[in-house]
Amino acid sequence: MTGIITLLMTIAALDFDLDREHAYRLAGAATALESASGSGLSRLVAEIPGFSLVVSSPTDPTDLPAWVAGMSLSADEAVAEALGTRPPS
Repeated sequence: MTGIITLLMTIAALDFDLDREHAYRLAGAATALESASGSGLSRLVAEIPGFSLVVSSPTDPTDLPAWVAGMSLSADEAVAEALGTRPPS
């Protein structure tokens, strides 16, 4: 599970400037999966330049719906979303 969480956080960080909504959906999913697994990865990932934005909840209220939507994704759904293979909702 830690590999999936790390990849979701990485893609979210890379996507942040290109597709902020997608980035926050992935970040929300990674946060929920990390919380469920108890891995503590966010503390480590937050130290990597550019990643601090994706390991905490959004400060802009307009980004919150994407974050919350991401938190409801299963691991399989989050991976599909990251790969761009998730059916539109």
